[in-house]
Amino acid sequence: MSDKRTTRLKERAKRTRSAAHERVIKDGTIQFRLDAANMERLLKLADDRRIGAGVLSRMWVLERLNHESATKSTTTSIVFDAPLTSEEIQLMRAVSRSVLTPAKANKKSFAAQLTQLQAQIGTLSRLMQDMLAKQA
Repeated sequence: MSDKRTTRLKERAKRTRSAAHERVIKDGTIQFRLDAANMERLLKLADDRRIGAGVLSRMWVLERLNHESATKSTTTSIVFDAPLTSEEIQLMRAVSRSVLTPAKANKKSFAAQLTQLQAQIGTLSRLMQDMLAKQA
């Protein structure tokens, strides 16, 4: 294959990837496949926590993104004004397991609970930061 053709193909792939990213960002939706065994595991964990599998998956993705941000850059999380620490992530997991309503609840009440939970976690985070500052 000629260098000219390779360059054209790379440019086309870059434009296609960019257009796909724009569509995903605009829609706010991403899809992925899981094999049957892992799908069963995901559904069981979601049922155990009394939340939907999509909610659980989204929580995990956000946790991982926050973890990556905390270790590689200064990007902030959606809840805090600073990167999430592993302790805060563990706290979020614990609180979400005990507070969130089952997936059957209507979306408005779930969104209200999630907003309330985020505020509580923000408050706990500030308290932890104040305690650490006093210890220093």
